[in-house]
Amino acid sequence: MVKEYQAPEVYTSYVARVPALLKNGFRREEMTLIVRKRMPFIDKRIRNCASLAPFPALLEGYKKGAIDEFSYRILYRDWLDMHFNADKTIEIIRRLGLKVFLCYETPNKFCHRHVFAEWLTAHGMICEEWAPTYHYPAQPWQPPARPVPPALPAPVPAVVQPSLWDIDSF
Repeated sequence: MVKEYQAPEVYTSYVARVPALLKNGFRREEMTLIVRKRMPFIDKRIRNCASLAPFPALLEGYKKGAIDEFSYRILYRDWLDMHFNADKTIEIIRRLGLKVFLCYETPNKFCHRHVFAEWLTAHGMICEEWAPTYHYPAQPWQPPARPVPPALPAPVPAVVQPSLWDIDSF
């Protein structure tokens, strides 16, 4: 049986995509960072929920290579379960109108926001990584322009050579 697709209620992304998020209809009030340390270049109107960020020892252990990705996932999800009531967290997210959870890592790198998205989804709030969609103005299709071929050199006058098989020419 194929499970029917449900659109995400919230998204994860990274700070470099904030301009694209804004262009696609998200507001700063709907975004929140989930990091321990806020960088000064980040818009002050985007709130930070540092309490959802992984605890320092976990993050440090991962960065130093003492904890692998699999262990990190388990430890962070267990930590979220111990420190947050999932139903209340989801209720707060909905009440605050939060739509996007941000951090600093690019989507192709492993990051705590992916684990946070898994945790939310496991507890009933579908959360996926946001990918930009680009809307181009509608224009009729036109074939691509063909390159103009270079001008051919002037023809060389033909020289008539007798054929080896032409017996009369000898």
